[in-house]
Amino acid sequence: MQEMSYEHAVEYLDRVPKFSPSAVETGREPFDLTSITELMYRLGNPQNQLKFIHIAGTNGKGSTAAFLSRILMESGYKVGVYTSPHLEKYTERMRILSMTEGVHDITEDDFGFLTGIVKERAEDMKRDALKYPSEFEILTAMAILYFLEQEVDVVVLETGLGGRLDATNIIDTPDLAIITTISYDHMEVLGESLEKIAFEKGGIIKPNGDVLMYPQTPEVEAVFDAICKDRKAWLHRTIMPGKIKESSEEKQTFDLPGLKDLEIRLPGAYQVGNASLAVGAAKILYTRGYDNISDESMRKGLLNTRVPARFEILRKNPTVVVDGSHNEEGAMVLARSLEERFGEEQKIIFIMGVLADKEYDRMTGQVMHLAKKFFTVTPNSSRALPAGELAQFIHTNTGITATPCNTLQTAVRMALSQAEEEDVICAFGSLYYVGEVRKLFNAGEGLTFAEEASAPDSTGHRSRTVDENNIPGSEEKDRPKKKGLFSGLSKLFKKK
Repeated sequence: MQEMSYEHAVEYLDRVPKFSPSAVETGREPFDLTSITELMYRLGNPQNQLKFIHIAGTNGKGSTAAFLSRILMESGYKVGVYTSPHLEKYTERMRILSMTEGVHDITEDDFGFLTGIVKERAEDMKRDALKYPSEFEILTAMAILYFLEQEVDVVVLETGLGGRLDATNIIDTPDLAIITTISYDHMEVLGESLEKIAFEKGGIIKPNGDVLMYPQTPEVEAVFDAICKDRKAWLHRTIMPGKIKESSEEKQTFDLPGLKDLEIRLPGAYQVGNASLAVGAAKILYTRGYDNISDESMRKGLLNTRVPARFEILRKNPTVVVDGSHNEEGAMVLARSLEERFGEEQKIIFIMGVLADKEYDRMTGQVMHLAKKFFTVTPNSSRALPAGELAQFIHTNTGITATPCNTLQTAVRMALSQAEEEDVICAFGSLYYVGEVRKLFNAGEGLTFAEEASAPDSTGHRSRTVDENNIPGSEEKDRPKKKGLFSGLSKLFKKK
């Protein structure tokens, strides 16, 4: 096996075929589990040696995964979390949470090592005239190998697209399947109606499994009811709080049955729903043998959860918010959160970038009543809608000023230069670029963020402390080192 550095791993992944919804729609590419099934077989089917909690849905998957994995960590379990896409680095997609080892992403060295292992099997498939795995399939295989080597107690596994034919659905019946909100997204692959989309998402429901569902429309709930009856699975419905008792930039508090004054440190009313879903999941897992879960660990788990780029406030005066909303429902929830936080009369300066296969017309329609002006950008993706096209669409259809920007840095600088202290700037539209916005503010990039960043180090860069890692044993230097990391995998996959 050829060992790879992180840099070489990224170069390789950039060359690997990307999943293309338009190619699936036209029939040029299949959407099935053939490649991932073959790849996992050649790796020894490591997924069969792990326990999973599988999450599908249109919105809320990442936040629900974050809340639940933190609850499990606070309960004493070692948890692996696989999410997508990443904001800044591939390593963010594979995370470990443990009370003894802290919260940490896979290291760059381990990421490179695993890429080399999976690449070798993918190249073998190519030589055997089989379809080469996609980037997401390769990353999914890497994550499963990593969590197996790390000896996690359970993996919280987030689907990439859909569910039934998503690469993560290579697993058998999980300890729990979770369905978050269902709305319109990726219709060219998943179907034009909510019922068809729900059927695809419901593909993660396995025979004799437990399923927890976020409240849905009657038509969507009927789809999940039918799937569960067909597969003899048990369908549970999330109990939502009657109202939010307190809501501010610092915290939100709410009650659930048997749990009063639960607190989360994430803004946005929708996060209360995601937190409630995670609590419901924890209660079901308790009945499934996760008996370390307690009221206290659920409280602490919610309180200590941090989720970047979900209505995240990066600075004030003017206030800068980033949000990963990338479809109509996400934009609707974002607009509601902006109104709740800043008032219905507050006009927003939007920085917006979208992928061409998203329904950006509907997204724009959800926020236009709040818009003061738009600055548009082109996300770093082959599927991106050019900034000029988005700006022209916005101005033609709404009459609101929309300025296309050649770079994200230009958009941020122009928005800041034209904003008054009381203004609000909100960047949204795609996780493919809001991570870059966060990076600009974290690193400084010549912008005026002194109140948000630490003093420059010897290299001139600025840094921030990550709150979620601020627990005993979470720093790299405090984490116990494993001797012979991946020694078992090295022997298993050693080239003969």
